[in-house]
Amino acid sequence: MNRHAKGAIALLALSGLFAGCQGKAPASEVAVQADEPSAPVYESPGKPQFVPVNLKYRLLEVPQVGRPFEVELTIESSVDTAALSYSIAADTGLVVDVQGATMSASSKPAHEPETRIVRFTPMAEGRYHVNVNCNVMVNGQMMSRVIPIAIQVGQGRRQLEQMGELGQDAEGNPIVSLPASTNDDDN
Repeated sequence: MNRHAKGAIALLALSGLFAGCQGKAPASEVAVQADEPSAPVYESPGKPQFVPVNLKYRLLEVPQVGRPFEVELTIESSVDTAALSYSIAADTGLVVDVQGATMSASSKPAHEPETRIVRFTPMAEGRYHVNVNCNVMVNGQMMSRVIPIAIQVGQGRRQLEQMGELGQDAEGNPIVSLPASTNDDDN
């Protein structure tokens, strides 16, 4: 929240106090105080009808290099299930706190969400991907759905390692030449 937004909320709160001293606060001021800005909630894309599990998430803080930030994960099944779980795998350079890396719940009714807070620490600027492997037990069979989450840290782009050499084929199309290697164990 920026400095101007905090100032506006403080002014509204102060005017609400003065209005309260006169008997009642205007409804519009009370509503503005109650609807304080919050992080947007994102829902997993895809077709949960094939694997009846859905994930919603929101970043609770702005990711900054070297500072832990939290992401709220909400997982729910669209059917009654004997088991509901997730595990998290993140790109190199984005450290996941072990406590929130997995979640497991048993005997969950349909549409009853399970919410957890997961803490991450980015080691450099760039775009990172977190894969959330969601599992749900349906009719005695475990079904899985991997849901990716993209997280941008700062303005920089993630540096990808280049393998091979860039070049062109005889027709001018770009190609990547990878070095050949021999394995002496095959002899």
